[in-house]
Amino acid sequence: MSLDAGSIDSAVSFKDATDPRESRRLRARRSVEVLLALLLLAAAGLKAYQLFGNSGFVIPGFIHSKAILAVVIQMEILLSSWLLIGGFARGRFIVAIICFALFAFIASFEALHALPSCGCFGNVKVPPTATAVWDILAVMALWITRPRWRWADPPSPSRRLVFSGVAVAVLSAGALWTGYSLKVLPRERQVGPSSAGDGDLVVLEPRSWLNKPFGLLGEIDRSDSLRHGRWLILFYHFDCDSCLEAIPRYMSIATSMTSTGVNGPRVAFIAMPPVAPAGQDPVSPSSDYSRLVLRPDHDWFATTPVVAAIEDGSVLWADEGEIAVHPPTITQWR
Repeated sequence: MSLDAGSIDSAVSFKDATDPRESRRLRARRSVEVLLALLLLAAAGLKAYQLFGNSGFVIPGFIHSKAILAVVIQMEILLSSWLLIGGFARGRFIVAIICFALFAFIASFEALHALPSCGCFGNVKVPPTATAVWDILAVMALWITRPRWRWADPPSPSRRLVFSGVAVAVLSAGALWTGYSLKVLPRERQVGPSSAGDGDLVVLEPRSWLNKPFGLLGEIDRSDSLRHGRWLILFYHFDCDSCLEAIPRYMSIATSMTSTGVNGPRVAFIAMPPVAPAGQDPVSPSSDYSRLVLRPDHDWFATTPVVAAIEDGSVLWADEGEIAVHPPTITQWR
């Protein structure tokens, strides 16, 4: 009895596929891929909420533009689908390790520039250092469990599973880009290119302002009046849902102070660049409060809205994000 070359190859493939070491490696690889896929899906979902909810960060730079954000969401959905479904093990490994290596590089770059968040999880603040460490660990895990050239590939996924994955990818892509075209793109065209970007990056970290002179007075046009008396200052971006929720609350305080004559703090609204197109600023002119603009001489990074309570130029209280949506009760007024 003799064996031809095809029979020998089949026997070798069967032996490789049933090798205990490769079975353990395959299970470990699938565990790593499923974990990374779930993380990618969570990141894509949070970024999609940020993209379509118009809430949270004002982040300068091309890499954080909404067009790039949409592309990254699409890539994360496609890669996570591939990792979950399987197939083409070596190609899957190469694409995954390149992507996570790129993520690690970008997060490390942002960590070196002291950004307070990488933006990887939308409005959820995650320090770039933590993201970089995680991405490096992901690269290491992918490399350790990589498919070996001498082993046979695991069985291909069923046609039904592949069809389901492709359908989900196509539907999610259609929904993503339809939403981008109908909601995000028209707004981007109205705003036009940002006037910021001519100077250095400035990160607004309001909690670090406490009990210090308010250092942004020189960056706000017509800010002389803010140097004296009590003020509630709200930094806002016109294209931010949290800001749109906060602004009427602060307007109500300003109107109440004017109508009742109570000697309370005055209110100032500071627009962050890029400013709203004509007629779309949510803060209408009024004698009840001040409406000012942050100068576009720098790139500004902030979690809007940002609120600060200042008295005679000194910061008594400051916060950002959802906390700043509700006007604070300041007990530190002198």
